[in-house]
Amino acid sequence: MESKTDRTEPTAPPSAASAAAISAVLGDDDLLREILLRLGFPTTLIRAAAVSKRWLRHASDPTFLRRFRTRHPPALLGFYIRELGARGPRFVPVSQAPELATATRRASAAEGRFFISDCRNGRLLVMDFDPTACRHAVLSPLHPARGKVVLPPAPKQSLIWFFLTENGGGYDGAVAVLMLPIGTTKTKVQVDLLTSGSGVWVAHRTVVIDLPETLPPIAYTLPPVRGKIYSLTKSGHILGLDMTAAKSSLIQRPDKHLAACDDQERLK
Repeated sequence: MESKTDRTEPTAPPSAASAAAISAVLGDDDLLREILLRLGFPTTLIRAAAVSKRWLRHASDPTFLRRFRTRHPPALLGFYIRELGARGPRFVPVSQAPELATATRRASAAEGRFFISDCRNGRLLVMDFDPTACRHAVLSPLHPARGKVVLPPAPKQSLIWFFLTENGGGYDGAVAVLMLPIGTTKTKVQVDLLTSGSGVWVAHRTVVIDLPETLPPIAYTLPPVRGKIYSLTKSGHILGLDMTAAKSSLIQRPDKHLAACDDQERLK
């Protein structure tokens, strides 16, 4: 009696025409570069480069790599959420792609009791709730070997904000923005940019700004964007700091925006 179990038929080799078509495409250097350029992840490009010396030559070419980075800029890996009653934040990935499994696992391994105040390029700026004190620190979940970098103690000032630098600037790469009202009327403010290094904050002072009124309460300060920091005040001004040129500016918000903000305040 013959067995009725299914048998897997061997895969037929590609026809001569198909083999010729594949060879014509992959044998063309221009087409091969365009194919490699469209690979979705750097890890996939690395595996493709291992196919042959010819593929490696194309994949490692500096001009090609610049094009690859331009076409595939760093994408959002995920985000952290803090649930009520939880000990610390939880990482939620935005993709389940196997190529991102290692990065997702490392990001999820960030443990401890801390509050995230800024994130940039795989780094976290946190308020670390140490058993003895609250302190600012920089975590690099994607690079566990770097460990935790505890920032220097904050200057004893009330108007101060901490951020991560755009380009990293080392493992800590943290900056602080300090605003210091001047005089009894507080119609002038000095804005200092502080950078962390060698265990201390180093100040780079900017210009003194004349204000049209006493320095109003600041609603919030945004993280640095292209070397600039902006603070929104509750009196209708935007205080700007150019980190590269070390200059400050104070501008009035548009009237239309002010009206929208006033309506928003009334709805609260």
